[in-house]
Amino acid sequence: MTALLLALCLCSLRGADALPLPSGLRWQTLEAAHARVVFPEGLEGLAQEAIVALEELAQSHAPGKKITLVLHDSRDLSELTVDGLSHRMILSVAQSECPAPVESLWQAAVSKGYRSLARESDDQAVLPMVRPWLRLWRALWEHQDEASCALSDPPSLQIPSPDGAQILTLKRDWHQHAYLYGDLYLTDKKTRREERLTEGARVYRAAFFPDGQKILVAQYRWGDRGPVLSVLDRTTKEITLLKEFSLHDYFPHSLAVSPDGKQIALSLWRRGGFQDIYLMALPPPYGPPVGDDRRGAGGEGLQPITRDRIPDFDPAFSADGQFLLFSRREHEFPQRYAYRLADGAFFKVLSDSDWELITLEREPFPSWEGFPETDYPIVPYDPRTTLDPHLWIPLVGLTSIGLATFGEDALGHHRYQFALGFDWRRLEPFYWMRYEDQQFLLGFSALVQKDHTGSQQRASATLPLVTTLAAQHRLSLFYHREERETTAHTIGLVWSGGLAPSLALPRLEFSLTAQTRTRTGQRLWENLLVLEMRATLPLPQHHSLQLSWKSDSWRIGYHLWLRPWLRVELFATSGVRWGAELEFAASQLWSPRLGLTGGATQHLEFYLNFWGD
Repeated sequence: MTALLLALCLCSLRGADALPLPSGLRWQTLEAAHARVVFPEGLEGLAQEAIVALEELAQSHAPGKKITLVLHDSRDLSELTVDGLSHRMILSVAQSECPAPVESLWQAAVSKGYRSLARESDDQAVLPMVRPWLRLWRALWEHQDEASCALSDPPSLQIPSPDGAQILTLKRDWHQHAYLYGDLYLTDKKTRREERLTEGARVYRAAFFPDGQKILVAQYRWGDRGPVLSVLDRTTKEITLLKEFSLHDYFPHSLAVSPDGKQIALSLWRRGGFQDIYLMALPPPYGPPVGDDRRGAGGEGLQPITRDRIPDFDPAFSADGQFLLFSRREHEFPQRYAYRLADGAFFKVLSDSDWELITLEREPFPSWEGFPETDYPIVPYDPRTTLDPHLWIPLVGLTSIGLATFGEDALGHHRYQFALGFDWRRLEPFYWMRYEDQQFLLGFSALVQKDHTGSQQRASATLPLVTTLAAQHRLSLFYHREERETTAHTIGLVWSGGLAPSLALPRLEFSLTAQTRTRTGQRLWENLLVLEMRATLPLPQHHSLQLSWKSDSWRIGYHLWLRPWLRVELFATSGVRWGAELEFAASQLWSPRLGLTGGATQHLEFYLNFWGD
């Protein structure tokens, strides 16, 4: 128990380095009998649709506890995270690179997450304090904690320029410390020089115009609104709106520009499971002038080429501009088809020289009446409704007994850890409490702790300076009071961060601490500068090497991830010590470690770091 309490003094909230959901938004809540939906202003339509879907699912399988669904639009990827301990789902509502969705991806994710969480109703015969452990067991062993289909860098997003001299790339990166948005970069193939073309533009698809100076882009828009098509000028970097898609009913999946630059082809997903090919004549100054036959009825309107429930995607014009090629997923593997622009004939492309003339029938298109309107009240978000403890953990020692727990609100803006117990040999209590507040850009944390060795209090404020996928820098100011045999006061400033150019290269983490300290009876303050560094080298098959250095000590470790939540480390340290450690990453807030250490002249020693660090 002594080792456990000593470990409590050094631990921090797991997941503190992970970015919480944006705090500068007006968050709201929809409450119903079996579920609540938390969402930012602008997502009212999707929130209404989600609460209706959750309540309909509850009619056939009611959950044992109210389910919380958090909808957000701060990341340009479709990502579902299911946390069985907090009975919470977090869903990014952006569509994604997922091939040919037959229904709205976010709707399918809501259903998947609900089915995972609602199974607690099958455990009513189990003691209430045991049910969270069953949820934890399922989440870990059945891999139902998250599912994502993200806009990464598939080959279709490495687009050569018409002259072949440059490559257009789509990359996602953090914007304003909280938003993961997609932007375009242009790389010269000869010099390897990279030029950034957009900043926070939320681009997810792009195609060159034939002149190579203009780029057709598809962009996400905030909230319930659909995406837009725009034209980016490479020289001026100006973006001109071309077409808006209304509501959340249209999603351009892939696109292409004709060889003459006067029309575009789209694979367009619509509600009802239709993903079809459309042609759109471009308005001046990009396309033919008004009155030209090629503009078609409606000028800027969409002309459907296919219309059925078989997904069609990846349109591309032939070099002579006479055919429109596209892929069609009738079975497991897609088949290539062609559409002749002159007469509307369809061909099945069996090979480069073998095209079979076919007929594609059209199906009636189901109408969509818009988002539902419900009577569920929309109220301002109150974090207290989701701050209940995630798990109760007994603390049992030879001479003490206690209880620990942890939790956070639905948005991750408030986090806490708490332990309380009694040591009957010394006839005194022990406790450990930590709280983090991430409501604003400037984060705050506080810690109070007491055991048989003494007590301590600590408060800190942290401001992010740089937040990108490749680099992170933070500045922290802290005060620490420690009462052991004497009382010590420490004030310090910490510059910390990490550098990770790519997943294949080593990740470097560092912290530089400048602090001043005084103790009881001292008249002068002691000044100290401490540098810590850690380098992690990823290896194949879930292995990695890690080297840590601090002042005059070092540590080298070999890591093996047996499961996504279970890590084994073999390590050696300065002072001719060695050991092994097992980490159980149960959740973002609780990651206990069990270790064994020894040395040439030391006895074997077991230790438990209860919270993890």
